[in-house]
Amino acid sequence: MIILHKMARKKTTLNKKTLIGVGIASALLGIYFLAGDKIKDILKGNKDDQDTPVIEPVIEPVIQGGGSGAGSGSGSGSGSATPVIDINKKLKKGVTGTEVKKLQYIINYIAGFRGSSSYTTPSGYKVRFPIDADGSFGSDSQAGSYFISPEFRTQGYITLDQARRKLSYLAGYYRKPFPSELVNTSNYKKYQDVYKAGEIKRGQDDRAKAIGGAFTDPFNWT
Repeated sequence: MIILHKMARKKTTLNKKTLIGVGIASALLGIYFLAGDKIKDILKGNKDDQDTPVIEPVIEPVIQGGGSGAGSGSGSGSGSATPVIDINKKLKKGVTGTEVKKLQYIINYIAGFRGSSSYTTPSGYKVRFPIDADGSFGSDSQAGSYFISPEFRTQGYITLDQARRKLSYLAGYYRKPFPSELVNTSNYKKYQDVYKAGEIKRGQDDRAKAIGGAFTDPFNWT
């Protein structure tokens, strides 16, 4: 009788343990179904995160302001990005600015037309080409102005308009393309006419040479 009683108690204890175990298993199973993906991510990592490349943000380039284009006499400019060009400004030693820089480019351009690497002024100053286009009218710019312009010798200054006319004439004379930087500038039509005059003068000189005539340049522009 005692033995049967002990066996009954043991069976009851086992049944309780079994029920508890089943309850725990059921709870775990429920949690798995409800949050299984998150648990799997924690245990083995999220495969999507591993396979998806990291896209770096695109950094837009910084656009620097400034720049002057071809320039014009009146200039419409927007803020400080496009400086106003005064083509009639008197350029001489000591003057600085965009007009001087454009003059310096023209001096180098004309030296290239003529195939000149240097020039010596009447006072004996020797300049070598190309000169620095630094926007400051110094000794080299002065000598370069003597080199390209009869007006500079008599006036004591040169304007950007005069330099552009000189450039246009010589481009036509030496059969070079019309300088593209003069397109849409102030006095563009006049520069085209001067360019054609240079072409005509070159044709006259070539014909004179062909028949043995002397080379003449009454304007001293070549």
